[in-house]
Order: sequence, then C-alpha cells, then structure tokens
Amino acid sequence: PVSIALSLDTSGSINDSELKQINAAANKFIDFIGPNDRGAVLKFSTNVNLIQGFTVDKGALKNAINSSPPDRNLTSLYDSIYDAIALCRQESNHKVVVALTDGYDNDSSHSLQQIIDYSLASKIPVFTIGLGSPVNVGLLQQIANGCRGVYFNALTTDKLEEVFKKGADTVFVGALG
Repeated sequence: PVSIALSLDTSGSINDSELKQINAAANKFIDFIGPNDRGAVLKFSTNVNLIQGFTVDKGALKNAINSSPPDRNLTSLYDSIYDAIALCRQESNHKVVVALTDGYDNDSSHSLQQIIDYSLASKIPVFTIGLGSPVNVGLLQQIANGCRGVYFNALTTDKLEEVFKKGADTVFVGALG
C-alpha cells in the first residue's frame, strides 16, 4: 500500500474555473488509488490546512477535495510540502507527496532547501504538477528533482485528468519500485 498526501493550491493565483477543474481532476486521482492505499488532503494558500487526514475512505477524500478552500490569498507552497512530508512520516506504508500548484511561493516560513533536505532525510519523494498560466516550471522541476519525485506540466486544466492518471501510475510504480 501507498500513503499519498495530496496538497492542493487554493491561493489567489488559481482562478475559480481552474479550482473547479483541479478538484475534478483530484477526484479522478483518488479513483486511481487502490483499496488499501491511504490518502490525505491538504489545501494551501496563506495557511496550510489539513482538510482530511490519512484514510482509505475515498468518499471522505473526495468530500475534502470538494470542500470550500479555507482562504484564497498568498501562497505557502514550501510550507504545504513541509507539512505534507511531516504528515506522511507518521505512516507505515510507502509514502509520497503530490503537490498541485502554479509553482509560486510568496508566504512560506520554510525554504526550498529545507523541504528538499526534509524530503531526503524522510525518504519521502515529492511529485509536482504544474497548472495555470504562468507556471513556475523551473521551481517545480527543482522541487521534484531535489525530492526524488517527478514534475508534470498540466499545461491547461483540461490536461489535468491525463496528468493525474500518468502521475498516479508513476507514484505507485516509484513508491513500490
């Protein structure tokens, strides 16, 4: 089994239409996880909020994804990844973090190097999925590469479902391989 912390960007740079499509694609991602895999949902903007702790209950995960964002302000991307890694550390399964974001951070207390170091020390890879226009591709690649994950570019919200499917396959193969 795999434990996946899904961290969703709900900051002001993600518009309402993109947010709806992020939620739809994240729900599809939940459909791809196995019956014994555990998921958790975090949403981040100025603050990082754990919406649903680890569970095998796909309905609870989808309810968390579909819930209203706690805030829609600044972006604490590094903090969200740090918190997701901390949450994963409590799990006994193979562990991964998947962050869906436009790749900008303007409000974190943690640095890029801190999340890379924490990921490596914890042996928890971070996969990044870029969405929006513009996407900070360089930073998202740097996070994924530094944290032994993979970067995917959704290009547009219409491509998200395809990316989540590809991402789910890669997450499971990478975590179990």
